[in-house]
Amino acid sequence: MAEWTDARLDAALASLADALDVPEAAAPAPRRRPRRRRVAVLLAAAAAAVVVLVVAVPPARDTVARWFGVRVERDDGGAPAAGRFTDDVAPMAVDDALARAGLDALALDTAGLGRPTAAGEPPEGGVLLAWDDGASTLWVRPGDDDVVVVKQIGDEATSAYVAGLGDYAVLVDGTHALDTPSRRVAAGRVLWWLDGGRQWRLESDLPATAMTAAARALATAT
Repeated sequence: MAEWTDARLDAALASLADALDVPEAAAPAPRRRPRRRRVAVLLAAAAAAVVVLVVAVPPARDTVARWFGVRVERDDGGAPAAGRFTDDVAPMAVDDALARAGLDALALDTAGLGRPTAAGEPPEGGVLLAWDDGASTLWVRPGDDDVVVVKQIGDEATSAYVAGLGDYAVLVDGTHALDTPSRRVAAGRVLWWLDGGRQWRLESDLPATAMTAAARALATAT
């Protein structure tokens, strides 16, 4: 970033003054301000301009948030979700799925999940691991696979950023719809995070605190 020299600060402040409607009689006599004072004034003006820009430009869609390969939006009342994410998954041997996901039994035990009871490849790619007949599932896929999915939430669900988990993480708590390039399915409590160059999606009826603890353990173990 270029250094804010005295000359650049004077020019920026002069430009800002031109944009303000100040009567000539009220204009103060020129005086030299300390360097730190000018920096503070300029930064405050820049911050105000950013706020005005954000407020003045409406978003193209009612998007709540967007992280890596997932976008969270308010439900627009579209077609109802049908089925679950575990539907239409091509079965795969659990050991093969663990190898593809770069996981081992120790990592899953440390996370409190244990060995999966089933595994497969969903239409969107990656690997899906399942426990207790799909009560808990973990979808692992590359972080740069260009597959963007949309989670549409209504009044029954909330979304929130989860700090300190991987590079980015978001928890969607409550019934919502999951739109992918392949299908639209119903989803429940989901924790989604990016870590180690991979995207992780844990859906479960476990408490949100337990899911977050499991995700942190997986991030540490892998």
